[in-house]
Amino acid sequence: MSDYSIAFISNEAVTRSYANEFLTEKWLGSFKVASSINSKRLENFKIDFDGGPFTAILYCWDQARQYLPINTRKKFDKYLKNLNINFQYFDKKYNKNL
Repeated sequence: MSDYSIAFISNEAVTRSYANEFLTEKWLGSFKVASSINSKRLENFKIDFDGGPFTAILYCWDQARQYLPINTRKKFDKYLKNLNINFQYFDKKYNKNL
């Protein structure tokens, strides 16, 4: 069973292609693009709908980046992707406030 931050379902190949391209470029978490829920069976997706304090950082960064000009935003996105931090791992490992 795989853990995904987001799952995108569409029966249209072109839509799936655009979604895959967009998520690859913009989404920092893990994702799955599928043709239908029935063919991939929803139970194969383990989707965590709420995060912890570390994945909340991603939400804050996403909100802040929307204020940047497009060219700066692209540089910012590239910088964030290069950080290569698995925020979900930290949420699972450090799940208690000390």
